[in-house]
Amino acid sequence: MARILLIENDVPRLRLMGWGLIEEGFDVVVARSADEAIGRIESLGPAVIIFNTTLDVESKRACVLELRRKSPDVRIIDVSDDPDVSAGADALLIEPVTIADLAKQIHAWMA
Repeated sequence: MARILLIENDVPRLRLMGWGLIEEGFDVVVARSADEAIGRIESLGPAVIIFNTTLDVESKRACVLELRRKSPDVRIIDVSDDPDVSAGADALLIEPVTIADLAKQIHAWMA
């Protein structure tokens, strides 16, 4: 079972996405901010990070770089509402994103 670190600053969405991913069979841990995720990534040891926050693109890029520095093998999914802006993640999924979309991407990496 892959461990997923879900970074989401909207509590209702965090709960919905978290429970949906658990239902898909993933081990889900959560962080409510990029700073919290960066501070805990080494102890959590996720295989995949789902990054869905309202940070501006430069802040998101900086966070992705720091997450990769601390955990070089982690795969990162950036959930965004802007298809033209990349934060340097391994995958960019455009809102609205379903649990099935997330699970499909994660399973593709785990295969």
